[in-house]
Amino acid sequence: MPERVFQICGATIPPMIGRKAIMERLCSALTKPTPDHLQVIGPRYAGKSVVLHALAQRMQEAGMPYGAVVLWDLGHQTPDSDEAFMLGLRDQLAAGLAKVSPQYADYLRAVEGNPYKELAEVFDELKDQGIKVLMLWDGFDKPLAGGKLSRNLWDQLRELASRPSLRLVIASRKRLYELIRDPESHSSDFWGIFDMSPVRIECFDDTDLKAALSLVTGFTLSAGAQTELINWSGGFPPLLLSVLNNLHELGVTGKVAPDTVNASAEKISDNLTGLVNSLWSDCHQPSKDIFQEALVAHGLDANGLSQADLAQLTEKGFAKRSGSKISTSCRFLEKHVAAHAGDLGLLARLFGSPENFQVNARALLERRLHHVKTLDPMLRGFFDNSLRWIPDQPAVCIQGVRGIVDRALDLIWAAEFGKDKKIPLDYFSYWKLKEERGPEQYWDEQFPVKRGHQIRLLQLITGTDRSGAKAKCVTKNTYALTNAAHGFGDFGQHIDGVPVDLGTAFAALSVCVELAAVLDRELGNAKVESA
Repeated sequence: MPERVFQICGATIPPMIGRKAIMERLCSALTKPTPDHLQVIGPRYAGKSVVLHALAQRMQEAGMPYGAVVLWDLGHQTPDSDEAFMLGLRDQLAAGLAKVSPQYADYLRAVEGNPYKELAEVFDELKDQGIKVLMLWDGFDKPLAGGKLSRNLWDQLRELASRPSLRLVIASRKRLYELIRDPESHSSDFWGIFDMSPVRIECFDDTDLKAALSLVTGFTLSAGAQTELINWSGGFPPLLLSVLNNLHELGVTGKVAPDTVNASAEKISDNLTGLVNSLWSDCHQPSKDIFQEALVAHGLDANGLSQADLAQLTEKGFAKRSGSKISTSCRFLEKHVAAHAGDLGLLARLFGSPENFQVNARALLERRLHHVKTLDPMLRGFFDNSLRWIPDQPAVCIQGVRGIVDRALDLIWAAEFGKDKKIPLDYFSYWKLKEERGPEQYWDEQFPVKRGHQIRLLQLITGTDRSGAKAKCVTKNTYALTNAAHGFGDFGQHIDGVPVDLGTAFAALSVCVELAAVLDRELGNAKVESA
């Protein structure tokens, strides 16, 4: 069998194909007098790691302004604490400086404990010597997913990144503000240092396709054959390159007709099921619904549809937009969906076995969350970051519950007490009259800081204990769900190696989704000050 033309997966990162415009933008932003900090985003398998490796090679060429280029893969051996992150940063920087500044590399390696101060010193010294370091952080989603990195870390990284001697390029599947799990970390200035227009790695454009075809020997594609190649793959790199590989393996020669491309794609469609299903699983249920409706109706009016839901399809080449119409654009996915047509819309019947529950658990939660009419954007971000880990990593999923609870409490207090969070004094008088325990012990007639004490306050104002309700908006429903979610949130922060099964994560997220639904009803008509 002929050797494959394109490496698509494996132990090593394949060479970059095309992406000329993307590379020019990255290089321009990193070599101008005051370089930018950049974020590279795109769906899985789109080629983010490929682009970062190519960028690292380019930035090490003669004439480039960086004395050291460091590529840090955060998706493997992911740091799970502030100190572990800083120590990893120390090791990566020391390795990068080994040739250009060996004395600083040795200095950093000798540091014990959190090396923040020493890192700051080294970057200051590098500035004085005119040495710039470019750090490329790949797989940045992973360390953020655990929710264990604090605002203090991000603030320290912000200070390091303010040095002219350091520039960062961070790659992830989503924009950084969508990935932050810790509510306190949202307000760190670190996120504001990156260019607000991320570099997107998505489907191949015409120039990328031309670059890929130029690497093929022995045959060329007719215009119609190129059209069919795009119709099957949507232009998504691993799908498109798989078809070209198969044409090469089949030994086709000369000018290839459309029918030959169609036959090749049909031949390998079963082999691509795992890849297609993985990409399909990354789509939220509302996005899947749009695709399925567009497939049946041969197109949909895009007006009124969520742009975020559409983006999950277009970034992977699953759908394309032409004017006001959205239509499906990936036959590989169309075949996959058709093969599972009997499953669509039948979630209740598909929970008959543990295997089916595992397949459909996330879809059920996303469908229910989609019923919430007005979901706070920050709250939605926390849900997205937790739901994406179902069913494969329930422990990571449950770690995100704390952020959901914290944001829900902030919204509740904004509705009940306003921006100043001032509890009316007559509330305390009433609770004392009713012989309620607690408030004077915990917070002495002031708003409690600790979340556990805030849960107690919520219990009091909703009248869940013995006293009557004092709340203007929320009810006992809110207390019951918030209290339960708070318990799951505490568990998520103190798992300590205990195995977490899918059922536990599903129960935790179910409680959180219903909390969001209750808040939608109870706070919907409230005039809420900024939370």
